[in-house]
Amino acid sequence: MTTTTTLRDAVSRSISHDETVTVTVEGMDSGDVLVALDTLIDSDTDEIDYTMIDHQGVDRMDVWASRPEGEMIWRLDVRFSDGKVTD
Repeated sequence: MTTTTTLRDAVSRSISHDETVTVTVEGMDSGDVLVALDTLIDSDTDEIDYTMIDHQGVDRMDVWASRPEGEMIWRLDVRFSDGKVTD
């Protein structure tokens, strides 16, 4: 299973269960994650935003998609297999 597929499945679960889904990615940095997630949304109407979090020395990415009126569509807690994020 590719990392993009893993992200797609996590987004689908977040939408269907109305929850934040934790997903670990391998071989990607935060920029790669944003590019992959951007392909999964309707960029004409929806928007992705994120924040980086240092949790006990391990970088994580809190990323979500929302509609212009502010309605959240999905949310992911992205963890990186090596624990470090590079941009």
